[in-house]
Parts: sequence; C-alpha cells; structure tokens
Amino acid sequence: MKPPLLRADAPSYPSLFGRYTAVFADHDALHKVLQQLREMSRIGASGKEFPPELRPDVLLFHFEEVLTEHFAREESVQYFGTLEAASPALAQTIAQLRADHEALLHATSRLIALSKDEARFYGLSAATLGLLEWLERHEREENRLMTDFLSGRPPEDDDLDSGESF
Repeated sequence: MKPPLLRADAPSYPSLFGRYTAVFADHDALHKVLQQLREMSRIGASGKEFPPELRPDVLLFHFEEVLTEHFAREESVQYFGTLEAASPALAQTIAQLRADHEALLHATSRLIALSKDEARFYGLSAATLGLLEWLERHEREENRLMTDFLSGRPPEDDDLDSGESF
C-alpha cells in the first residue's frame, strides 16, 4: 500500500501557492518599473535629457503606485496572514517585513517630493539606486520567509536590513 501524498494535517498548499503565484506575478510589473528607474538613474547621472516616460516626477509616482499595490497584496490576510496563521514562529519576520513596506513607501514619497523640482532631477540618481538596493534586499528576505515556511524551518536569526535613510 502506498503512503498518502499529503498528511491529513497538512496545510492546503494549492490555495497558498495560488496566492503566492499572484504575488509573484506582481513582480513582473515591479521589475519593469525597476528597470526603468535604473535607466532613469543612469540618465540622471550622465546629465542627458530624460525622455518623457523616464522623467523622475512621472516614473517615481508610477513606482509608488506599483509598490503600494504589491505590498498591499503581500500584507493581505490571504498571503502574510496565511503564513502567520500556519506558522506563528514567522510572526516577527512578517512584522519586520511589514515595517519595511512602510519605510520603503515613505522613502519613495520623499523622492517623489524631491522630484517635483526639476532642478533636482539630476541629483536623484544615487538616492534612487539606494532605494532599489534596499528593495532588492527586502525582496530576498520575503523569498527567505517563503522558503522557511515551506521547509518548516524556524526563521533565521538574522535581522532584516531596514531603516535605510534617504
């Protein structure tokens, strides 16, 4: 007799995987904007004229919209809430990721405020690239959260890298 494929007490992964897939799909839109922000930063550092779609005031505002939507989906009861309910040991990591979301959005808002002055366009490159590096570290932490959840391992003791200043 073959053993059952899933334990009787195993969580329902298909719905969680479906939600994870939806969050992961957000990354496509996010990665497109990140590429544009890198290009915007390169243009800003070179002193060349920005094409209309890469103007810092336009692109940073769009980035904030995409990031807000992405973070809202991650913070939903259906995603972080499901992980936390199924694995309470992840609660501290999830709380830190939520705090990172707020801090990343705040830093983005500050860049948007600076971008309202065209004279500052060319000075936004370093701060924008710093924000992107911070976001990439954050995304790695989220990937580690999912890996820890799926493996059943307790979260690693490393502190999340947050609190960047812009």
